[in-house]
Amino acid sequence: MTWAKLHGESERLASLASEAMRRGRPALAKANYKLAARAETDALASLDPGKPRTSGITAVSAVALWFKSGNLKEAESLAHRAFVMEGMPAFALDELRSLLQVIWREQATITSTAKVSTDVEQYLRERLEATDDGRLLIQSNNGDGPVVGVMLTVDEYELLSGAALLARNPDRLTDALARLSNGEQITFAEIFAGGR
Repeated sequence: MTWAKLHGESERLASLASEAMRRGRPALAKANYKLAARAETDALASLDPGKPRTSGITAVSAVALWFKSGNLKEAESLAHRAFVMEGMPAFALDELRSLLQVIWREQATITSTAKVSTDVEQYLRERLEATDDGRLLIQSNNGDGPVVGVMLTVDEYELLSGAALLARNPDRLTDALARLSNGEQITFAEIFAGGR
């Protein structure tokens, strides 16, 4: 296929992805972004090396589409490959550097969010208790009863396990655990809002 056809297909798929995101269908959006990224990557590979501006624009577009699809490793890998392409224009190199920084920040966020210390896991495992009426109770350190009971609803919070729910924000988790150990009552809304 020619660059024009592959690029056109990428644009069509990216438009579908954007529409899916607007309609609240992130899984479909990511799937379409991935297909768009593949088409744009193929378009980049089909280009004549004598078209540096088009190569630069296409490389930046492909990396951004891989990022939007959630394929951070592919986005990073393509950015590095584009850096060494002959004749890559300066504007594209600047954009690729910026994209790499965004990709690395996202990778760091995912890594830090995924790491919950064993002490925190143990603390939550020992103290979280779901009730039949949909509340989640957190027991105090001395076991004298619940420190907090909150209703989790689909409207307000993504349904996650207690550890994952708290681990979304490590700084607030640390504060919450300190307050719980001091016998204070807190709610999940306070953890998310950062208030007291």
